[in-house]
Amino acid sequence: SMLSTITSVGNPVIVGGPPTIDVFALAMKLGLKGLSKFGKKISHLLHGLIDKAGLNPRLARILKKTACIIFGEPVDAATGRVYHTNVDFELPGPIPVVWERTYYSDAAVDGPLGYNWHHSYNLGIRQLEEGAFAFRHADGRESFLPALKLGESHFDRREQLAWTLDDRGYMLTDIRGLQYRFDGPENRSGYRMVSGISTKDGFRIRFEYASGGRLAGIISSRGEFLKVETDESGRGLCVSVHQDGEEVKLVRYRYDDRGDMVETIDALDVSKHFVYSGGHLLVQLTNQGGMSFHWEYEGKGENARCVHTWGDGGVMEYFIRYGKGYTHIRNGENAETEYYYGEDKLIYKIVDANGGITRRQYNSFQELEVTVNPEGYTHKTSYNEFGQPVRITDENGEDTFLDYDGNRNLVSLYTPGGKRLSWDYDGLDRVVSRTTPGGETVKYAYEGGVLRTITDGQGRVYTLTFNDRYDLELLQFPNGLFRRWEYDGRGRLVQAVDVKGNVTRYAYDRADNLVRLEEPDGNVHRFEYDAMGNMVHASDNIREVRFTYGALGVLKSREQERHHITFGYNSELQLRRIGNEAGDNYFFELDGLGLVVTETGFDGMRREYERDGAGRVT
Repeated sequence: SMLSTITSVGNPVIVGGPPTIDVFALAMKLGLKGLSKFGKKISHLLHGLIDKAGLNPRLARILKKTACIIFGEPVDAATGRVYHTNVDFELPGPIPVVWERTYYSDAAVDGPLGYNWHHSYNLGIRQLEEGAFAFRHADGRESFLPALKLGESHFDRREQLAWTLDDRGYMLTDIRGLQYRFDGPENRSGYRMVSGISTKDGFRIRFEYASGGRLAGIISSRGEFLKVETDESGRGLCVSVHQDGEEVKLVRYRYDDRGDMVETIDALDVSKHFVYSGGHLLVQLTNQGGMSFHWEYEGKGENARCVHTWGDGGVMEYFIRYGKGYTHIRNGENAETEYYYGEDKLIYKIVDANGGITRRQYNSFQELEVTVNPEGYTHKTSYNEFGQPVRITDENGEDTFLDYDGNRNLVSLYTPGGKRLSWDYDGLDRVVSRTTPGGETVKYAYEGGVLRTITDGQGRVYTLTFNDRYDLELLQFPNGLFRRWEYDGRGRLVQAVDVKGNVTRYAYDRADNLVRLEEPDGNVHRFEYDAMGNMVHASDNIREVRFTYGALGVLKSREQERHHITFGYNSELQLRRIGNEAGDNYFFELDGLGLVVTETGFDGMRREYERDGAGRVT
């Protein structure tokens, strides 16, 4: 449709502010979304404060996820740290609520979800005697920020955070433009807790606390109240929300006597289980489907490094050996890889299972500048003083150029072919126009913080109407026709009406899985899921399909009307075989990198592929 053409998106996106346009998501992916205009004062590194402050040096020295290379389920290649994340629930809104937990085997900290576990809203700042602040990130890491005078600002290029002091106090602004205030009480570790997360155009998440800085409630940007229950130590027990007259327990946690989190229970009452060694080291995780992953370590406590990890049946198995400045791994297919790193734990060389060597070069801000692949081809990125890419040179030597305004918003992008895309913004850093390489300009207008109209290059106006919870409920086309949508209390689409008045209805389970879809002609689709959330049965008034799954949700079989297709995998969960209902098989042989080198078809015909060191078919 024309709307999808001018917005490049099927549905409105309301993330970090009003609806934005998916083509602009390029800027988000590159870390280019504008922040406020900040000065450049203060650039000294603060990591020397770690030991003096008596803080946790492990959390302060953990690299951002984007700077790490991990393998298995998963282990950091440079440190041997077991690193695990999981999003326990999400709620929609102008600022979505995303409750994510993170585990570091070497954190050595009693966190808000038990030892070595963190959640994304345990944010806080702690003032240090040396005139600086420690900041606890959403993933549990710590970084350091300077004390400021009123009106001063500091930009942390490595973390992409802007730090200011105004008449309301200190404020952090992240790469998405979200602003964090820290007016909450101090917790037991001396961190002043986050009180609000807001956008320039007035949307806000607010936080409530009990004594000792224990999180007690979250008020979402849609106005929903999430009740957070904790024990006396501040460990989370349950997060719940009242929606459509029902209390929904989004997630629950259970701990052992040592303070380790041993069970999580989701909205469908399905559990994950965790087992630890004496030093709070995670040694076994059993997922909702009953499959377990395991970790073995050398050393103890915060000095432990993983030397063996695997899933039941030998899935995703890795044997790890550590040398001075390098890590050697061997997987269950006997493919071996070596990672070389410096004192900063950044990987600068990788020797892969085929003997190919990849080299990586970083700048002092841990930004990847140069990658040289095994064939010697180079990919380069140049950055401006705020860590935004301004020139990207690919392996063919072709350049992409990017420009920004004073608020660090992406304003133009020049492709290798010389084409130009451009964007204009209002005072709240919202896109107000976008010009395509063909010269067509699309304009966007806002009202009450949300997108109100879209005007295409021919001057045709599309009008959008949102409800009081910022869900799109009406789209009026230039010809006067419209589409309508209705939602339940959890922001889930329950009814859609097209321009002809045809109605489609939707229903969900407590975990937000779509379980029923009724089409305008009366055809009803029903969907069933396993404990992992994989669809196992789909049916309508005419047909039905069944699916089975293996480790980590890989598809093992599909059956429809006596047609039975099976799929086989190796220990790395790479596809090796497809079988049909006649008993014939299609086989794939793989190299050490998991790339196909031979195919044998159902008819027995064999195809071989020769590849260069970069994996390209030659």
